[in-house]
Amino acid sequence: MRVQVDILADSKFPVDRKAIRERIVLVLERRGVQEAVYVSVMVVGDRKMRWINRKYRKKDYTTDVLSFPVEDPSQDIDDHGFFQTRKAGLVLGDIVVSYPQAVQIASEKQMMLADVVCGLVEHGMLHLLGIHHD
Repeated sequence: MRVQVDILADSKFPVDRKAIRERIVLVLERRGVQEAVYVSVMVVGDRKMRWINRKYRKKDYTTDVLSFPVEDPSQDIDDHGFFQTRKAGLVLGDIVVSYPQAVQIASEKQMMLADVVCGLVEHGMLHLLGIHHD
């Protein structure tokens, strides 16, 4: 399986890029995904996260993670129900993580920040794979 992960994070939000990529691969392996996959991860501040949440979900507050699956009806759908492009494989979509929210969660739960960020990325990945919660 070939996995391409683009991670966009400002230098003021230091994240473990290798750990994020490894977590994404782990999620895909656990779900039996064997095709080539593309996903992007953005790490942002609360102001940007609130803006994204307001613009795309009509909710005027920050949150810890958002995911935006690719839904392009002009593309073929593969056996897993994912939209597929011929060159890139499965283009799952985008995950947005709020760094300040991750810091707060890590502090409250006395966890390592890198573990919280990876957990939020995993949560977003599950949404991109069509696994949702109430």
